[in-house]
Amino acid sequence: RHVTSELLYCPGGCGGYQRPCVLMFGDFHSNDKQMDEQGDRYYKWRKSVPEGKKLAIIEIGAGVTVNSVRHESETVACQYDAPLIRINPEYPELDGTWGKPRRHVGIPLGALEALSGIAQELSDDSTLGSG
Repeated sequence: RHVTSELLYCPGGCGGYQRPCVLMFGDFHSNDKQMDEQGDRYYKWRKSVPEGKKLAIIEIGAGVTVNSVRHESETVACQYDAPLIRINPEYPELDGTWGKPRRHVGIPLGALEALSGIAQELSDDSTLGSG
């Protein structure tokens, strides 16, 4: 089934389709320059995080077929001794073979529902910010 919508076309008027900045299998039209710039900013940020800084890693929707995002989340959680919150309605599992598994949580919900619930819990927690 083919979907047509004005939202799918280039807002610049070239008549081409919009596309996410995501590399797909067999994709020969990705914007490598933009992806390289994003990667550079990410690694620059990682290097800038001060030692001992408290972080929480929130991973949203990373699948298991190509697990590079899941692996990166786990690596960063270990590197910074940070809890990992894995949000995925189909694959929330944490195998516990890395890091400190008691600090990590898998949430089997969609992104909006999970993040809304986390925000509600944080706003309800009167002990936050008191220590």
